[in-house]
Amino acid sequence: MLSILIIIVALLCSAAAFQFTACRLQFHNSESSLKMLFGNFGRGKKEGSIKIITPSPVALEAISVYQKANPKPKPGRGYDILPEELNLRFISLVEAVKSEEVALKIVSTVPEVLVIKPQLVKDNFAMFESKWGFEKTLGLVTRNPNILSVATRGYGSAEVAGDETLYASYLIAATRPIGKPLLLLLFGLLSKPFIQMLLDNLS
Repeated sequence: MLSILIIIVALLCSAAAFQFTACRLQFHNSESSLKMLFGNFGRGKKEGSIKIITPSPVALEAISVYQKANPKPKPGRGYDILPEELNLRFISLVEAVKSEEVALKIVSTVPEVLVIKPQLVKDNFAMFESKWGFEKTLGLVTRNPNILSVATRGYGSAEVAGDETLYASYLIAATRPIGKPLLLLLFGLLSKPFIQMLLDNLS
């Protein structure tokens, strides 16, 4: 009888040890998987601690788009953003536009939109939405994602933006494929001094 009890206790101890080892292995594998997604958590400069949220497949695509557009950012500069922070910023953009697919489209248009701080994205989108409603604001941000980087209040801010901001977004979207040099030339040709010079020569 005593021998049987000893065998039972030994089996229970072995089972407990196996379960403990399995839990440790599972934790190690989970940590390794996250490191494969995000790299080493401690790398790079960051303000405070960053909350780790497992990215969705769409978020991973957005992060990849940003990293391809900014392959070698200078360490410690604004474009040097850890993948887990990029994920949080993408989530903030998704919350504003209410769609992962639309958020990905915005990032694909201007990857640097993920440089903008989440609170500024939230505040500016809300400010534009209070002026024009959700649909028009969504169109504005989709055509011109950089508009989310302006100050929320004050001179040249989202607060004082007028309908010309909406109209300009169509021009920006239409001329984006021609590149920045030609876009600057186009704005130069549309400037008042050039038009006045042209009229003077024609008269």
